[in-house]
Amino acid sequence: MAATKNLNLRVDAELKAQAEHIFSELGLPTSTAITMFLKSVVRCGGLPFETRLHTGLKENAAKPFR
Repeated sequence: MAATKNLNLRVDAELKAQAEHIFSELGLPTSTAITMFLKSVVRCGGLPFETRLHTGLKENAAKPFR
């Protein structure tokens, strides 16, 4: 088994609770979900989803996270 390291991060409490609820519904511990995300980053060579400043659809644009 590969050596492991701790990852400490700060995140908004409400966002964390919402994500943990979804992970729980999926039967995933938060650490497993984060590991899955990190493996996707490595596999894709970047973020595993599109990122952009402008959607081109202003009326349907998502509100930014704060």
